[in-house]
Amino acid sequence: MRINLFRLFDKVFEKCSIDIYPKIPPRFPRQMSRRGFGRQVSAIFAVAGLGILLPLRSSAQEADCGGVPIDESEQGCCNGQPYWLDTQFCCGGGVSDAPLVCCGNAVNGSPYDPNRYSCCYKTPYDPKYQGCCPTTPNQVYDFATQCCGRNSAAGFQVYNTPSVGH
Repeated sequence: MRINLFRLFDKVFEKCSIDIYPKIPPRFPRQMSRRGFGRQVSAIFAVAGLGILLPLRSSAQEADCGGVPIDESEQGCCNGQPYWLDTQFCCGGGVSDAPLVCCGNAVNGSPYDPNRYSCCYKTPYDPKYQGCCPTTPNQVYDFATQCCGRNSAAGFQVYNTPSVGH
């Protein structure tokens, strides 16, 4: 259940004939409300205007992330660190910013730029100079010194190529 505190306060102020200045705008811009500013202002007005603290948390939407309350409809939690779902992601236990993507997963992965690199299991690699060998798990190999070949017993394997001129 989503609680719209601004509408709630407007109704309370209207019925109680309480004028509080500065007046709360009917809608804060998304950036202000999602960064917690709206919630802080609402708490101040609730205490100053009514003399009581109204419940400001909705158990259906908010959770705790490393001691910080987050709105799960807009935020995620990565290893105790809050992040914004629309501009960030969790990869390899840390928070990264878009337009990077995750090679692997939230626990074991590495962020990378998909316009420059490719992903091999949990390892980003440069496809101009490296390849991804379908071993278990997949391995990155260097075109200059290694190759990926079929091994009759194990499927594929990365082999070191012999040095030329030695």
